[in-house]
Amino acid sequence: ERASRRLQAFEVKEIEIQTEGAGEGLSEEVAVDEQQLATFLREVVPVMEQELQLAWRSLPVFDAYVPLWDDVAETCEMTHQVWKEGLVDLQVTSVAWNSTGASLACAFGKLDTLGWCEVTAPVC
Repeated sequence: ERASRRLQAFEVKEIEIQTEGAGEGLSEEVAVDEQQLATFLREVVPVMEQELQLAWRSLPVFDAYVPLWDDVAETCEMTHQVWKEGLVDLQVTSVAWNSTGASLACAFGKLDTLGWCEVTAPVC
């Protein structure tokens, strides 16, 4: 058992993910047991439908919520500014850092894009 005393974490887990397009990486046909799938769905679907009904009934929970905009304190202060020379019309769209906080990664893109961004931009 590894322990990081600084972070008080007793387990370290890592996973690598690579997205693939539809059909990529499938070299062979996957065998599906239709009977086993049907049995699984018969067991799971009623529970899923029940949970969806509960979630649907809980939607109005925040209908009466009104934020207290007048009580918001202005405690936000810019301490650092991130930019890269030569990037025109691109802003930092995502920030990530490692577990120690020693390395920072910034992804650049367009903030006015909804959905998948087709603009090529760096990660620094």
